[in-house]
Amino acid sequence: MITRRQFIHRSLVGTGGLLAASAATPRPSRAAGQTIVSFWSGTDPTVKKALEEELLPRFHKENPDIQVETTLLQWMEFFQKVSVAFTGGTGPDVVGSGYGQLGSMIGNKWVQPIDDLLKGWPDLGDIQPVGLDSGKKDGKRYAVLLPDIRPFNYRKDYYKEAGLDPEKPPKKWEELREYSLRLTKRDGGRVTRAGLDIPIKNGEQFFGSIAFTRGLKNLWDEGGMPLFDSPEGIETMEYLLKLVREDKVTVPSDQQAAAGSAFQTGAAAQGILQSQLYAAIDANAPGALGVAIPPANPKTQALVLGTFYGLSARAKNVEAAGKLIRFLFSPDSMWVLYKAAGFQPMMRKSLADRFAKERPYNSVVTKTLENAVGWPIFPTFLQARQIIITQLEAIYLGQKSAKDGLRYAAEETKKIAG
Repeated sequence: MITRRQFIHRSLVGTGGLLAASAATPRPSRAAGQTIVSFWSGTDPTVKKALEEELLPRFHKENPDIQVETTLLQWMEFFQKVSVAFTGGTGPDVVGSGYGQLGSMIGNKWVQPIDDLLKGWPDLGDIQPVGLDSGKKDGKRYAVLLPDIRPFNYRKDYYKEAGLDPEKPPKKWEELREYSLRLTKRDGGRVTRAGLDIPIKNGEQFFGSIAFTRGLKNLWDEGGMPLFDSPEGIETMEYLLKLVREDKVTVPSDQQAAAGSAFQTGAAAQGILQSQLYAAIDANAPGALGVAIPPANPKTQALVLGTFYGLSARAKNVEAAGKLIRFLFSPDSMWVLYKAAGFQPMMRKSLADRFAKERPYNSVVTKTLENAVGWPIFPTFLQARQIIITQLEAIYLGQKSAKDGLRYAAEETKKIAG
């Protein structure tokens, strides 16, 4: 179990939630006889605007007996506020969280299982399983996921420039290395454009994404014990290390850099980008974004993170709060969020054709979601994440071998998981 102070500190470097937003939403006036449901979450500006200006007004119209009071904040501010509230015995009815926080919320009994709530959804089969199962812990579902998938990405314009077919991205690790070498631009010995964006800092998402295609089940098991020091994990690290140190197809990159990763800024020809950023790439380089299933060696499997919406343990009116959660994940709401934010949210099977007509690469996003995996939910996730991040950087910088770095990370992870 973690303390409130630890939760706040670790959440400042958390992962899995959507990007930052502005101040809290003003509280609406209450009507006599209405049930009040408080909804707190971190969110990005476009989603916040869609919630405030379109979705919640529609919910109020459809449910005049329920008034939703929202607090939508920047993620770091939100984590601090919600942890203080829960520790003090208050907090919201419906709460948003990222992968880095849900395990702690479950461990501290701040949220409750929603399996009984989900049984009342007549269209549950329309939702991709990853959206329902990602928030599962010890056989119980605690939250529904608004997913942010990570397929393989490439720049079609850079492919053409290098004489590669922009409609034929790499399908195997061998092709990925070949393409990366051809796409790398140099000025003497200096790389001016990376063939592949391999984040040296905060690189656990990229490492995990590639390791999944090697057959690694996950970086950790459900109890937080390490899996990344397996033969598949070590082989993945040695493959990436060769690209970085021998082939030299990368530029220094930080997955969480304020200016964006190398691929996002156009400084790399290939990478793995969170789908919520696709709209920005489209705006800066129209028609240049390529989206593909991750190269298989031998599997094709992608990482999915995102934002969870769940029910707090202190919710006063579970039925009304459950109506809000169901509304947020309805097909109509998913479409509104898509149009507002420009990335494909919760995969409703009934929306697949509609998504594909909007942007052709959305069909790839749909297919990728069908074979996606998220991080496991466990209380020490944020600590475990920081351990692997630190050791990956040490390996890339030549301070440790792939095997030694991953095994040291595994030893340190076992200490906190126990």
